[in-house]
This record gives sequence, structure tokens and C-alpha cells, in this order.
Amino acid sequence: MSGCPGSVRPGIATQAVNAEHLAERYQQFMIVAFGEAILASGGQFAAFGFKPNRVIALVLAFAITALLWRIYFYRAGLLLPAVIAASARPAVFARSASYAHLLMAGGIVLSSVGDEIIINHPFAKPNLVWSAVILCGPAIYLAGRARLDYLSFSRVALSRVIGLLVLVALAPVVAFLPPILIAVVAVVILLIIATSDTVSWQFRPSKPTPPPPRERYRG
Repeated sequence: MSGCPGSVRPGIATQAVNAEHLAERYQQFMIVAFGEAILASGGQFAAFGFKPNRVIALVLAFAITALLWRIYFYRAGLLLPAVIAASARPAVFARSASYAHLLMAGGIVLSSVGDEIIINHPFAKPNLVWSAVILCGPAIYLAGRARLDYLSFSRVALSRVIGLLVLVALAPVVAFLPPILIAVVAVVILLIIATSDTVSWQFRPSKPTPPPPRERYRG
């Protein structure tokens, strides 16, 4: 059962980990994912011409990606080397953090699909599937980011939980809106989360405090 998520091969808990190198790999992985999303949006925009409504749609799509980037790199993303170094079992942390980054990458991919919908069909007839794609991509991303929060600080920022729930809950509610307006909703929610991150950190900065390893990883 060593290949199952959550299980750890014998000896993995005591493996040496280069904190700086591993954190850099995670960051590079995320940069590639964000870069692909931006390139996909730019390609869709170029393919359909420079019409005013598509310019606005492109700006909104870029804003969503930029805010996701900000939410990742603000504090936890930048503090990854210190978090890994502070972990009692760096190799176990690395395994858990990998799952968090994969979840965030999945959210970016789905969000990129949503960006294509926003750019290609900004004022098209609304439908629930499009609404779900545009809003649930960022929601999945926030789930992964919340996991990274917990791994880094032994707690989860309330703004991520609320933002995730609001995005999922609003998907059927705003399904009557055209994609470009649903994008506005996503931007507003993500902007609130990013602003909350900045404000909360100013008043309550946190040092890297990874949670203790579970009993089966100790010893």
C-alpha cells in the first residue's frame, strides 16, 4: 500500500531534503502553470480579434490569473524554504505539499478553461456548466492553497475557506449571467481574499509552524 496517497514508504520520514531546492521546484512548477494559463488566454484573444468586449474579457481573465498568483506567492509561497526547514519530517512535508501543489495546478488548469470561455464567449447565452468552470477552477485552487496554509502554519486562513464556499455556492446562482459578468464575480472574490491576506498579515504575522508529523511517521 506504499503507493497510496497518505502512506509513506519505510525510511521516507528520515530522508534528507534540501529546503531551498525543493521550494524552488515547487515555485517553478507553479510559475509554469500560471505561464501556460496566460499563454492560453493570449492565444485565444489573438485568434478571435481585438474587439472591445474581448479586450475587457482578456483583462478579466488576466486579473483572475494574477490574483491566483498573488494568493500563492504571498507569504506561504515565499516562506516555503523556511517552512520545509522547520518541519520535523521534511520528507513527509514534501509529500503532503506535493499534493497541495497538484491540487492548485488542477485549479489553474480549470481556471484556464474558464478564461477561454470568458474570452471566446463574453456575452454568450449563460449556462450552468460555464458558470461552474469559471468559478470552480479558483475554488479548487483555494482548496490546495488552504492545504498549503495548514502545512505551513498549522492553521488555515478563514478567507480561503469562505472564498472557496462562496465560489462553489455562487456557481448555480450566477448561471443566468453571461461569462464576462461571472468573471467579474470571480475577480471580486479573489481580490477580497488577496486583500484579506495582506491586512491579516500586517496585524498578525505568522512564523512557519508546520504541524507535527502523525505518530506513524515518528521514530
